Amino acid sequence: MSRIATDNELGGEKAAQALAQLGVKGKVLVISVDPGISSVDARIAGFNKKAATLGMKLVSKAQYSHNQPATAAQIVSAALAKDPDLKGVFATNLFSAQGVATGIRQAGKSGKVKVVGFDAGPDQIKQLKAGQVQALVAQKPYDIGQQGVKQAVAALTGGKVTANIGTTSLVITKANLNQPAVKKYIYKASC
Repeated sequence: MSRIATDNELGGEKAAQALAQLGVKGKVLVISVDPGISSVDARIAGFNKKAATLGMKLVSKAQYSHNQPATAAQIVSAALAKDPDLKGVFATNLFSAQGVATGIRQAGKSGKVKVVGFDAGPDQIKQLKAGQVQALVAQKPYDIGQQGVKQAVAALTGGKVTANIGTTSLVITKANLNQPAVKKYIYKASC
């Protein structure tokens, strides 16, 4: 009766803004899972649109790791060989970010090439704390769950149900990681 989901295009825009706030201008790369997945396709579209307005230039169309960290590492290694002045990478999911971090480290470019990942699960938070990624765009499962309960109650009691609800996302960095307003959006592996 109601679809409650993250505005993924806006999330992609926030990824571009996060790279810009990290001082990234110039060449950037997007590494994603697979083409045809609507949520990550929207993230890429939002990133591409916003990056162009922030002084970033895509070195290629989005590259796909097929959810394989080793493939993401190979992609970023090849990109760095072709464009040693690559400044930033947007990794649209956990496995892409893991591989990107590995490829950047192997190329000796840690800290020089900035990485923004997507989602805020336990593994992503570990990457952030370790400095392997510099920012994460987090969906807001707390808000999604809260809206889900409200819409379910409305549906069961004859109230007004909203057909589509888009939720926002937020950027998590080491600097704001422990703020209560941010902490509630870090995904939990268990309760």
